[in-house]
Amino acid sequence: MQKLRPGKKDSLIQRINGQFEKKNNLEMIEVQNLNFRYKKDSRILNFPNITLNNSESLLILGRSGVGKTTLLHLLSGLLSPYHGAVVVDDVAIHELSPKRLDAFRGHHIGIIFQRNHAISTLTVEENLRARLFFSGRAINTVVIQQLLESLNIADCISHRTNELSEGQLQRLGIAMAVIHSPRVILADEPTSSLDDENCMKVIDLLKKQAELNDANLVVITHDQRITAHFSKTIFL
Repeated sequence: MQKLRPGKKDSLIQRINGQFEKKNNLEMIEVQNLNFRYKKDSRILNFPNITLNNSESLLILGRSGVGKTTLLHLLSGLLSPYHGAVVVDDVAIHELSPKRLDAFRGHHIGIIFQRNHAISTLTVEENLRARLFFSGRAINTVVIQQLLESLNIADCISHRTNELSEGQLQRLGIAMAVIHSPRVILADEPTSSLDDENCMKVIDLLKKQAELNDANLVVITHDQRITAHFSKTIFL
């Protein structure tokens, strides 16, 4: 694997008008020799090597306590590895400065957390506008409307998040993860608390949004019900 360094002008990391640009390459995500250790914990979490091409999806299965959420945070740059490399869209994100990492994640990565991170005092539309603003993306009301329609929550556009049902909140979480057209969508246990019918609906929504954005979808979960939806699976 080529080692990418963000400080070199001639590296694959380039900034044009404040944005990162990618050279043509089939590989979107590459993880090599990755491990992590929390402070005050002698245990080291070791993770398998991962290579995903453009638009390829991946299911990562594992029981509670094996480090599934930790891996998601490493893939998104929310945590820094103890050892190893995480390369996303030709960028070695573990080597970026905090400022450049925030900018890169804001443009290229969408995260669906276990807990909803919408701002309760804002409406659905205002939350999506805020997400676009902090991503450095142009605010487009037509795009917001179209996305909410595709998720069947367009009628909630003016509702505050504390007025939404659990299902509507989950769809808003998906909307907030993809509104900025990321190249990578990461989902942390998106179906574990759902019944069978809604489980399949959420997976279908995630796959549809990944397809619309030509993005990689990585789902990390212990939910065995969704294995048939993924051709590529890793067990932790």
